Amino acid sequence: MDTFKLVFESEQPPSYHENHSCERLASKFKNFEIPFEIKVRANEQGGEELEKAQVQKFRNWFKQNLELYQNDPAEFLKKLDIDWNVQRKVSEIDKENSGVKEIENYDLQELEREIDKIISEAGRFFVTNPDKQAIIRRFQKLTFLAYSTKEIYSNDTGLSDPELKEFLMKYDLSYKKPLKRLLLEYYRVKYNPELSFQGKLLEQLNFRPCSSCSEMNNGNYLMNIISETEIQLDDLPF
Repeated sequence: MDTFKLVFESEQPPSYHENHSCERLASKFKNFEIPFEIKVRANEQGGEELEKAQVQKFRNWFKQNLELYQNDPAEFLKKLDIDWNVQRKVSEIDKENSGVKEIENYDLQELEREIDKIISEAGRFFVTNPDKQAIIRRFQKLTFLAYSTKEIYSNDTGLSDPELKEFLMKYDLSYKKPLKRLLLEYYRVKYNPELSFQGKLLEQLNFRPCSSCSEMNNGNYLMNIISETEIQLDDLPF
């Protein structure tokens, strides 16, 4: 939501990065406050609509003079005074980078293919390992027990506690966690009515590629903000 308080606000969607070593990944985000004098004068003259119009006009002006601001602050202040009757520096705001989370930037059809692929692989593993089928049936929704420090209760599988936990962890990491992660993204998109279901997932979610590292790397591993707690949910039927 645009609060009309900052130079870079409504038109700046979050970025994703294709390169893990991108210098902008750890950089702070710099923004600038709209001088209150501009807003007050506009509001007094024409109300809220004129105030918003003047804010947009100042945003455009600031972007056009951003290089001057960076290279010659004194000259920028003179121009600010002449053009906007503001006799002070524009307040800067530094924000820490929000951090790094990884997600693959799947095409939406590719996302469906990946889901089908993991389901098929899980089914193939079940069929080709008849000695493990009883264990899978019994613990298919209890793979979280693999990460417990306590012994698994009533273990009559023929495997020791460490062996059973090792098997359940392998099954969880190979099939369940990857599938849960893909399903979360699939339904995030499917039930968002503003997405057109075409093109890359991150672009559909209104993320923009980082202009710095997108030119250096076309790999699929990209940055996004995803809740890790969501991915830990153990609610798949196998």
